[in-house]
Amino acid sequence: MHFPCFVLAKQLKKAPQQIAKDLSYIVEHEFIQRVEACWTL
Repeated sequence: MHFPCFVLAKQLKKAPQQIAKDLSYIVEHEFIQRVEACWTL
C-alpha cells in the first residue's frame, strides 16, 4: 500500500516532499510531518 503523498505525487507530477508539506498544513498527522522532515534533510 502506498502512502497518499506518493500516489498524489505521481498523479500531480509533484515531488513527494511537496505533497507532504501541503498535506501537513491540512492534516496534523505525525507521519506526514516525519515524511516531510525526511525529504527536507
